[in-house]
Amino acid sequence: MFLFDHESRLLLQQRARGKYHSGGLWTNTCCGHPRPDEPLATAASRRLREEMGIGGDLHQAGTFLYRAVVGDLIEHEVDHVLVGRFAGEPSPNPHEVGAWRWVARPALEAELARTPERFSSWFPQALEIASTFIPSHSLSRAP
Repeated sequence: MFLFDHESRLLLQQRARGKYHSGGLWTNTCCGHPRPDEPLATAASRRLREEMGIGGDLHQAGTFLYRAVVGDLIEHEVDHVLVGRFAGEPSPNPHEVGAWRWVARPALEAELARTPERFSSWFPQALEIASTFIPSHSLSRAP
């Protein structure tokens, strides 16, 4: 999930260091998996509350096939990218999130190019899809 504010900045989270994989890395606003027979929208709303302590109106932006070696694991899954708007401050679960910040697209792209190892392996691919929801020319200012 990718939440943008009224200035079209992206809400990033740094995964808690204790997570079983990708701990301490920066990534999209929230991640999760649906429970058996749980609709995608329900799962997304649940994970936003559990992870970031917030709600949001989300829309599906696309999907992608993701495969990566992550620590001792191989992740191979179809990922759904959901996007939405959020105004306010999150109240993250410290077991899930180590830190959070708002970032404008130009600064994010520069940081990704300079230090890609600071981000989760799925983040660049998911960001590309999320960015199609909000045109790149408006990501750093109000639409």
